[in-house]
Amino acid sequence: MIEVLPFAAVGSALWADSLLQNDPRMTRVLVWTTVLVGFSFSLGRFVHFERVAQLRNVYVEMVEELRDEYDPLLVFVRGQAV
Repeated sequence: MIEVLPFAAVGSALWADSLLQNDPRMTRVLVWTTVLVGFSFSLGRFVHFERVAQLRNVYVEMVEELRDEYDPLLVFVRGQAV
């Protein structure tokens, strides 16, 4: 699916160019709306990744405390179910 993105980008640019010639004002509104929606989704994903990093940081600190208490430490991690 991700292989289609370059073609979709080129198609969107050609479509926006043809719209720009017919109705420049509406085209600018569509392009800026697309940019702002993309930015807001990216910001939301960034906040989500930061929350996940904070959660993992708690586990890392717990393992570090155990390592300080018991010198050599072997940690087994089970992967998350997707």
